[in-house]
Amino acid sequence: MRKLSFLTVVAGALLLYPVNLPAVSFDCSKNLGPVERAVCSDKRLAELDDRLAEVYRNALANSPDRNGVKADQVKWLRSDRDRCRDTTCIEAAYMRRLSQLQKNAAQAGPVSHAGSGTPGKSPVTLQDRAAWRAILKWPAECENTFRDYARDRADSGLKFHPLGGQRYLVEIECDRGAYQCVFMYMLFDEGTSSAKLLKLKQYDLQADGSATVSEDTEVAGLPEFDEKNKTLKIFSKARGMGDCGSLVTYGFGESAANVVEARARACSDTVPQTGMNPENWKKLK
Repeated sequence: MRKLSFLTVVAGALLLYPVNLPAVSFDCSKNLGPVERAVCSDKRLAELDDRLAEVYRNALANSPDRNGVKADQVKWLRSDRDRCRDTTCIEAAYMRRLSQLQKNAAQAGPVSHAGSGTPGKSPVTLQDRAAWRAILKWPAECENTFRDYARDRADSGLKFHPLGGQRYLVEIECDRGAYQCVFMYMLFDEGTSSAKLLKLKQYDLQADGSATVSEDTEVAGLPEFDEKNKTLKIFSKARGMGDCGSLVTYGFGESAANVVEARARACSDTVPQTGMNPENWKKLK
């Protein structure tokens, strides 16, 4: 009795039991080879293929040698990925190609905008955001959420705030709620090409007057950067009317965010007649 290869079994399973998987760079309903059918049937491989497609598109858009990028991609398909006979091999092939393209992007630097000041940072396009993601490597969960809800947006949700010299505070929009967005922040030193994801302290004032302090890489609120003082102020609403929540101002050292001032107000069942200005709320630090 002839033994079936693993990829043949996977391909048959895909036909019999279709599942909802991430989008891939090719049409899974067409007549495909065994490796592509395996990608269509495996969530992890489908995610890697989708990610690679994005990085590859950016490489084509940003490279002065588009033909060379295309030739390298074809070579990778024929001599690496399509020679695989199991999913472990396929995953490793995708990881190698992603690593190579991201390495090339880091060496080449981000997209340059003539006459815009700092290259690739002002203004930042959606194309630039993808290129910067390959360099700074903020969490995939943030990027995937942003892509899901920002498909029709023109702005990138990415800002570079100058801290002096070649240092920047990078503001990364991840998600959007009814009245405020969710952000992550990174310190980026262009001179050393080093980047660090920051944890920001956040404050919550309870009705009994007690305060809790937490620390997270994500913060929801309305940010405002002071270019003169190099500080970031985030007004985090606890509810839409903005009568309670917190107002925290951060300064930035070599590798961390420091709380300069923190104010907060507890929510109550009655709408206050005064106290809507968070600058007048109780000072916690």
